[in-house]
Amino acid sequence: MEVETPGFFGTNKVSADYALKANGEVVAVIEAKKLGTDLALFHHQLVQYSFSFGIEKLFLTDGLRWEHFNDFKPGNLSAFNVLDIDFDDLGQVAAYLVQELDTALVSPEEEQLDVLADQVEQIQQEVTKLRTLEKRVKELEKANPSKTLASSHTKATAEPDPSVWHPLSGLSGLKGTRPSNFRLPDGQEIPVKRWGQVLFEACRYSLTENPNLSVPLLDKAGKKTTLIQESAFPSTINSKELEVRGQTLHVYVNYDAFNCAANAAYVLQLVPDYTKQMPAAVVFA
Repeated sequence: MEVETPGFFGTNKVSADYALKANGEVVAVIEAKKLGTDLALFHHQLVQYSFSFGIEKLFLTDGLRWEHFNDFKPGNLSAFNVLDIDFDDLGQVAAYLVQELDTALVSPEEEQLDVLADQVEQIQQEVTKLRTLEKRVKELEKANPSKTLASSHTKATAEPDPSVWHPLSGLSGLKGTRPSNFRLPDGQEIPVKRWGQVLFEACRYSLTENPNLSVPLLDKAGKKTTLIQESAFPSTINSKELEVRGQTLHVYVNYDAFNCAANAAYVLQLVPDYTKQMPAAVVFA
């Protein structure tokens, strides 16, 4: 692993934040930005690295959000996969990053791959332990409300009221939030833990209530990402399978919190009005 690896894009000098090298050659690059940076502003920088070092594997991150690129083409600056430590399953995120960035994979040997498999398993076990501990802390706090067992760090923004239903349409500022319940337009309430579950349940409801909904269905942006399709998505992309009207379909849930909510609101707009009794809404955890 090398820091500030120099290269040239035409006559312009470039410098990659981190590079994985094998036999002196760069095989992967990680460009790191400060937390909260709009990563889309730096996609062109990765294109320069791709051509400068002659590589296909590149990562762009602000520390929490990780964008993985592996196939730059003219007019295509889309990430192959996007990971968000705030919202995605931590075990899956850790396993994916180890799988893609562990230096043992640069020139893998059987023994190294065995070690890598053990590392992934250990990471998943640690995440499970942390979740169990978090659950226990909440139980103790509930039993002793006068004592604060969790971190005393106060967030700069106000916490959402956990007793209020917030209409799904128009939600914003969702970074760092989690839903606990999702209310469908027919009034059915579904316990949820992640924004991806909200999107999945919205898609299930729309497909059930609108038999004329065409599949494949592009997402809210309507340009390239398929929200619902018949074929399975690559295993590296977060997606969920559902059965509707005897048909197996696959839902793309590889979004951040805001885009999960936005796409859920979008797909629910495709349901006939006569099926809607109330606005779709969520309760925050």
